[in-house]
Amino acid sequence: MSQEYDISSPTIRSFVFLDLETTGLLQREGKNCRIVELCLVAVLREHFLDQCEPFPRVLNKMSLCFNPCRFMDATAMSIHGLSNTLLQDLPPLSPDDYVLISTFLNKLPSPVCLVAHNGTHFDFPLLRSELQRIGKQLPETLLCVDTLPGFRSQLKIFLEAREFLSELQNLEQYDALLNDGNDELLFLAAERLETLHNTDLDVTSIRTASHTEDELNGRPTTPRQSKQSGSLYWRQQANNTTPSKRRVTKYYSYKLEEIYKILFNETPVSHRAENDVINLMKCVHMIGVPFIDWMDKNCFEFHKVRLYC
Repeated sequence: MSQEYDISSPTIRSFVFLDLETTGLLQREGKNCRIVELCLVAVLREHFLDQCEPFPRVLNKMSLCFNPCRFMDATAMSIHGLSNTLLQDLPPLSPDDYVLISTFLNKLPSPVCLVAHNGTHFDFPLLRSELQRIGKQLPETLLCVDTLPGFRSQLKIFLEAREFLSELQNLEQYDALLNDGNDELLFLAAERLETLHNTDLDVTSIRTASHTEDELNGRPTTPRQSKQSGSLYWRQQANNTTPSKRRVTKYYSYKLEEIYKILFNETPVSHRAENDVINLMKCVHMIGVPFIDWMDKNCFEFHKVRLYC
């Protein structure tokens, strides 16, 4: 991580997905909040962008638990399943743990970026504050990015694009259009596809992602419609696709668990640090190139994160 690079316009080389479990809510406990579990999972950019794999094979992982040396909030214990009893024989976070964390990060190609959901308001200030408390800090070259505004920016566009591309997967419908001489409808489809390209979405990766979602969850793909229904289908799409109707607003919850449900149509196993990290990685990987580009443009320096202590 000691390599030189232009920090004003980085192309992130190593993404380190981060999740913390704590003694309670940071907003409620403030400087008394302590980390009880930390998980880091690192993936290189080229492995993350490889759409040939449903999920990156090459991952580097670190998971640590700590004795908080203070009583934990009952609600927090019920959520993450850790308790003072379970952690009583472990040491608290110490300079030795800092060495482990910094060594883990230093072995990765630069630029290195921590990635966390709601990281700006939780994971990043808490981690920096805990390290400050033991007199340590991570290198100033370390970057970080919060995926919460990223999903607010990219999720709706991705879902609309995926929905549209699912309409184009049935080649028999193209045959029906050509046989019926529906040039206007073909022009409409091309125009809609061009609109998607103008949103900077990687349409190929979205088409792949629509298959990948079924592969990840072991579901069969949707059977093709009969050839006879193709012409009628596209006429209905043309009639229903007015600018005003295409702009109908859908509201999404941007909690990680809800994003996962939307993208994979199943409920994730949550609130264990490693599970949450993998869930976040899967969601970012599903959207693909547009989200990676967004992170390049919106990351910032970790040492500038505000402290809680």
